[in-house]
Amino acid sequence: MIILFILLLLSVSKDYALATETINCSGLSQIVFQIQIVSENIANANTTRTPQGGPYKPKTAYCNTFGCHILERETSFQVHEPKHIDANVDGFVSYPSIDTIEEMNQMIELQRSYEQRVSECSN
Repeated sequence: MIILFILLLLSVSKDYALATETINCSGLSQIVFQIQIVSENIANANTTRTPQGGPYKPKTAYCNTFGCHILERETSFQVHEPKHIDANVDGFVSYPSIDTIEEMNQMIELQRSYEQRVSECSN
């Protein structure tokens, strides 16, 4: 009876370990998605004109157990540059409000999280 109980515990613990590994590994795609969004923000930090009109709208990615979602922020700031091609009649150009240092910090955190998950999955 005791041997059966021990065997049952061992099989449950193996299933739990496998389920935990699957959950940890499945989060990799969400981290990659967030890295892509942060990269897009950094690449467009100085974009003053988009096909939709106006400056680039910074994005934030939110991921949960149901997937990832993107939120566009409508924030921008204006700089007086009368000779810029996108200047308005008063000589101001709208730039997206992107803090590249903050975005880079977020990128580093996401990369570290990705590396940690990969090492957990490979064990």
